[in-house]
Amino acid sequence: MEKLKDFLYDISDILLALFIIAIMTTVISWKFAGSFEASANIPASQEQLSSFQPVETEAEQNQTGQTEPIVSDNPAEDPEPETEPEPKPEPEPEQPVVYTTVKIPSGSTGVGIAGILKDSGIIDSTTDFINRTESRGLSSKLQSGSFKIGSDMDLDEIIDKLTGQ
Repeated sequence: MEKLKDFLYDISDILLALFIIAIMTTVISWKFAGSFEASANIPASQEQLSSFQPVETEAEQNQTGQTEPIVSDNPAEDPEPETEPEPKPEPEPEQPVVYTTVKIPSGSTGVGIAGILKDSGIIDSTTDFINRTESRGLSSKLQSGSFKIGSDMDLDEIIDKLTGQ
């Protein structure tokens, strides 16, 4: 009878341990799945918010198969260039300010916000944004919500807008 009681106690301990492991596995999987879904949802919302179209740079154009003129390194082969006075560049007309509305989801990190701004064409470098935000001590004050950001705003003005300064 004593052996039966010991056996039942051992079985109950093992079942309790397996039950706890199953609950922990479920909770951890649920948290990981939630974080992956959140990161998967960010690009979709960024595509809807961005009004900028990507511009192909000269380096990308060269990779697409367009050829560049061949320049000889031997000056004897090159004809003498005609010396004409260079025309003075005309002043460029002022570009109109373009406003872009970006939506920062609740719980976004500084890196996530920098990625949203870069994908929307508002900033050029996520590293510059993160470094500048941290150097100003404002990384913990970045806010979620919808923000209207002008194309004439510099990095500090964008940070001020996103922190409510």
